[in-house]
Amino acid sequence: MAGGEKGNVTVLDFCLRFVQFVLVIVNIIVTVLGFVVFIVGVVAKISEGRYMLMSTDNTDEEIASVTTMLIVIGLLICIVGVFGAAGALFASTTGGRGVLLLYSVTLAMLIIFEFAGGIVAGVKRSEINSGFRLGINDSFMHIPTHSAYEDSWTEFQQSFKCCGVNNYTDWIVYINKQIPQTCCKDISCTEFWPNGCANSIVSWLDSNAIGLAAVALLFAILQAFGVIGSCFVTFYTSHKSKYQKFV
Repeated sequence: MAGGEKGNVTVLDFCLRFVQFVLVIVNIIVTVLGFVVFIVGVVAKISEGRYMLMSTDNTDEEIASVTTMLIVIGLLICIVGVFGAAGALFASTTGGRGVLLLYSVTLAMLIIFEFAGGIVAGVKRSEINSGFRLGINDSFMHIPTHSAYEDSWTEFQQSFKCCGVNNYTDWIVYINKQIPQTCCKDISCTEFWPNGCANSIVSWLDSNAIGLAAVALLFAILQAFGVIGSCFVTFYTSHKSKYQKFV
């Protein structure tokens, strides 16, 4: 009987060490990913002025809120990841278990927050795309009177390999300007990019949304393991500590 109990404790101890090890690795990965999200948010915040020229006023607020949210979430993920790794390493101490319990509660709340943010982003996706289409058309019509818009269009046409709102004829038909060099597919400029920038930019937003959704799913899986694993480590080490006091 005693040997069976000893065997069970040994198996649980092995599981504890394994979960602690995986928690440390997972939280290091989460911390790195959180830092990447933070950097992406900072870069997007710095560059958002150029994108706002290509959107409507209502969409400007959406862009600003998304970039701010990326920065805040990135920082939170980094902090939570560091706490999770530290708590897993020192789970045998009362302080370590306290940190790990705080980590699991915070992480659970963060998952709920991210899930809610994902729903909001999905609901507003068509609204953001429509705002960009309207803003792209509006910014194009402002090219003759505002050089900032022309600079933005030069950059976008080079980046997305597109021309005009719908196609290259927009430069002649709508604003009575010569088709710019950035619309040319080659140096000789015998052929223009066939795609309009409205469809190109919206398609790029959609494709990146899919990538962000995949990253969010990876985060969710890692964070779910973090909550379950940290709860197991916290309660088992706490129970083991109390048991050893009576032995």
